[in-house]
Amino acid sequence: LTAFQQTPVHSSDWDQCLAHFRRHHLSHGIGWQDCLIAAAAIRLQLPVATLNDKHFRPISNRKVLRPY
Repeated sequence: LTAFQQTPVHSSDWDQCLAHFRRHHLSHGIGWQDCLIAAAAIRLQLPVATLNDKHFRPISNRKVLRPY
């Protein structure tokens, strides 16, 4: 993983994470980890690369890329 740039999580990411989690956990089964990834990606204006895009569908303002 040394080839990848690490980005610290901000307190605003946690706030957004909890908001997404409260809104979508029961209806879509999304976990807090995916909510945190989405919150950081939104703040950084980066897409999320994942094979499990169904967890990111209910979160607006994000772009999901399937790596293959």
